[in-house]
Amino acid sequence: MEVATAGGLGGVTDNTSVFGHVDVITFARGLTLSFAPRYSWVKSAGKIRSADNRDIDISSITLPLQVTYRLTAWMAAVARYQFYQQRTAHEVRDTAGNLFAADADQNRLFVGLQFGYPITFDRP
Repeated sequence: MEVATAGGLGGVTDNTSVFGHVDVITFARGLTLSFAPRYSWVKSAGKIRSADNRDIDISSITLPLQVTYRLTAWMAAVARYQFYQQRTAHEVRDTAGNLFAADADQNRLFVGLQFGYPITFDRP
């Protein structure tokens, strides 16, 4: 749990997250499967309210699934799919009527190469 700012609205919010992380490394040599779900909710603290005088409360869930295959000691191929869902009790607008937060569903896909320098601790 943390206390943070409420973006452009000013004031503070109480942010809470629950998450986990599981890596499966026994499929094949150099192949790793990762799953790291997260559930978060943000609640208004104090006098932070939308233009229509409602609390600003948002919850979200993130479900990422990643596959990494090590090609060499210094390069890996990475593919990640992530489902993201955000829910609010109502639309959040500022005093000018601009939309700050609403329900959202997103499917995100990432494919790429990861480079790194191998550091070993078994050499003198």
